[in-house]
Amino acid sequence: MWFSPSKGSLHFEEVLEFIKEELERRSQETYRLMVGCDSHTRGRTTYVTAIILHRVGKGAIFFYHKNTEKKVYSLSQKIYTEAISSLIVATQIAEYLEIEYDSDKIEIHVDMGEQGDTRKLIKEVVGMVVGSGFPCMIKPESIAATWCADRFSKVEGETSYV
Repeated sequence: MWFSPSKGSLHFEEVLEFIKEELERRSQETYRLMVGCDSHTRGRTTYVTAIILHRVGKGAIFFYHKNTEKKVYSLSQKIYTEAISSLIVATQIAEYLEIEYDSDKIEIHVDMGEQGDTRKLIKEVVGMVVGSGFPCMIKPESIAATWCADRFSKVEGETSYV
């Protein structure tokens, strides 16, 4: 299940339908569609994947999904798992909306930046995302991962266990 503070719990298909209807209903407006993932380890590792539909200048709505797995010790494994989770969701959105993969209509946001331990992985992870046909944003522009997903990765509830 996915969750939105304004829409409640939804199946992924309902999230896709909402996004499609919103884009069609307000086709003259400018949108940014962003997907990002972040994780937090506290005994187990909780991954949160977020989708943000931002109507530029007029607000946004977001949805997120939690998945908790056994504890992940490797930073690179966590970063790659986050990026792959975002790619899977973005690919499903692109296919549902019939968007070309080499377009800039769906952004992938990764929780990486020029500061900190993740900087050594930027070239590889960004290359993987861009090579998959999506633009890739890193900190500080990666709000889907560094604000939305990060925020809910540390909050209890709305979790599915694998």
